[in-house]
Amino acid sequence: ILFCPGENLEEELDYLQEVKRFYTGFELPIILLDPASVIGDSYDLVSLGIQDYRNNLMSPKALKFSIARQLNRREKHFKQENKIKQLDKENKAKNKLLEEVSLKAQESERLKTAFLNNISHEMRTPMNGILGFLEYLEDPHLEGELKNQFIKNIRVSSERLLNTLQDLIEISEIEAGDLKVKFQSVNLRDLSDYIYKLYLPRAEAKGLELRLNNSIKQENEILWSDPSKLKGIFIHLLNNSLKFTNTGHIEIQIRAEGEQII
Repeated sequence: ILFCPGENLEEELDYLQEVKRFYTGFELPIILLDPASVIGDSYDLVSLGIQDYRNNLMSPKALKFSIARQLNRREKHFKQENKIKQLDKENKAKNKLLEEVSLKAQESERLKTAFLNNISHEMRTPMNGILGFLEYLEDPHLEGELKNQFIKNIRVSSERLLNTLQDLIEISEIEAGDLKVKFQSVNLRDLSDYIYKLYLPRAEAKGLELRLNNSIKQENEILWSDPSKLKGIFIHLLNNSLKFTNTGHIEIQIRAEGEQII
């Protein structure tokens, strides 16, 4: 805006301020041309939003230069403002990312603590069973069916402890990216029978019936898979079943469904 004050100065200034209400700062550069010195010292040019003040007569060339300079300042201002906005946006994105990373780290630490507490329990329980039954076996008068039952309980607790240690090894391999699948021939019936016999004493000890329902035909019993991973899946399922079943029965069911084995 080229503002040349005249006789109605107050009205003109009011009108100028009315126009500027729709803009802020460098959005609307104002050049004040006042060769007659209409605006005295009592007016604050900064508060009026004046970017350039000229109290002398200007040639068209000088006026053109002054306008170009203000437009150039305006452009630099916008570039700087956009840069600040971009930096602010990037900082907010970084802060959000840091916050997410921090929350994930806290959640990871919480899960790790819960995991270690659970593993400690899973290892301590079978270890206490092993040590307790070993003390009974030290009795020279112990014999017969009771002795065989204690040995069976020790074997079950030992396998449970071994499974927990195997889980820990697998978790460490997963975190290190070293977990490998080793395919080979697996007899599904032999595997299910092994799992059934392994968990039968534990189910009976909890007052549960453990059932094995394998309807797979003999020609479909051989699979190409990783036996340890497949056994691990069975074990995890049975562990959860025993943990969360208080009455009734648990059934291991293996059946063919089309070309899939369920």
